[in-house]
Amino acid sequence: MEFDITVDRRGPVAVLKLFGWFIYDVVSPFRQKVEEALEAGTQQMVVDLRGVSFMDSAGVGALVSALTSLRRKGGELALVGLTPEVRRVLELTRLLKLFNVYEDLEEVVKEPS
Repeated sequence: MEFDITVDRRGPVAVLKLFGWFIYDVVSPFRQKVEEALEAGTQQMVVDLRGVSFMDSAGVGALVSALTSLRRKGGELALVGLTPEVRRVLELTRLLKLFNVYEDLEEVVKEPS
């Protein structure tokens, strides 16, 4: 299964849009994009998961790692557009509550920082 990441800027917010299966094999490119955003001074990040049809424990770990990195720098990470499959994985691992979750990207971008 192919995987792709696009990065958009919405003012001070970095939006990472993921497409495909978010699994062990593709965690490294995701972490690289997160690191690049942090090095550029990003403190607000949104991960758009509408295009993710499957996520394994490595994908979950990468999201938690990104959240931890941002919080250490005084920032925050939000998740948008959880598919039922992704939501279920986060619920089963009891990690859903760690994240700010939104249905729509515009909800996050309009929210005051």
